Amino acid sequence: MVQPNLPNQILHFTSCNVLESIIKDDGLHFWASRYDCMNDSLEYRWLYEPLEEKIVRDNPTLQGQVDSLYEIFPYVVSFSGTSDHQYFWEKYGENGNGVCLVMNRKIMQPTDEQFAKEGDYMASVRYATEQTKMAKLSEVTLEYRKNGYGTANNSEEFVDEIACCPFVKCEEWSKEEEVRYVRIRERNMHASYSKEGGVYSYPEDTNGVKCRENNGKQIYYLDILFPKSSLEGILIGKQLDFEATEEAIKTLLQQTGYKNISVEQLMY
Repeated sequence: MVQPNLPNQILHFTSCNVLESIIKDDGLHFWASRYDCMNDSLEYRWLYEPLEEKIVRDNPTLQGQVDSLYEIFPYVVSFSGTSDHQYFWEKYGENGNGVCLVMNRKIMQPTDEQFAKEGDYMASVRYATEQTKMAKLSEVTLEYRKNGYGTANNSEEFVDEIACCPFVKCEEWSKEEEVRYVRIRERNMHASYSKEGGVYSYPEDTNGVKCRENNGKQIYYLDILFPKSSLEGILIGKQLDFEATEEAIKTLLQQTGYKNISVEQLMY
């Protein structure tokens, strides 16, 4: 089932409990976490902040436009194309007590409607050093536009660069060979007034945003639905009892209307 070099096959490691919240009658429900709730403390801002400085330095008249775009909130679902299963089982698969969903990347690609409405985009992450991150961002932005996304106005290319910031990460994460599905939330257009502070604030557009707690930390996320046909198989962690777990997973799949899904256990 898992073929490491198959270009359309990507993996998502999780716990058995979370698996039950993903597999539903209407499709696969994945939680897209807000960028500042993820495990990389430099996430997004590592690239956005120097990009903002560069844009304004090159064209000071854009300061207002850049400021208005500053507070966009990328929400990320992470997958991997790597065959290094042991690393992922240990880091994300509960040390072999979890499961891995084998997904078809081609089927998961966002529709034109999803991009227009939600800013959805899916791409492989590029990894960079401090010295190469701007060049990597240019690569991602070029690919983004070639795929038909973004603005057609060359004078507003910086808008596309900002949208592509979530797809460049520090090279220390390169082992993950991450593929990301990103959905955007922005500042709400309606201001709210604080009597205590006497100031206006422009909160995040919270349409569809939910919150859960993990180890005492609030995690903000969106529920993103993928079609049933994007699931190709499920791998069971080696620490789990295979027969009992296989039976439970196949029962779940049957009850929710999934057919011809392979369930295996890899002894990595």
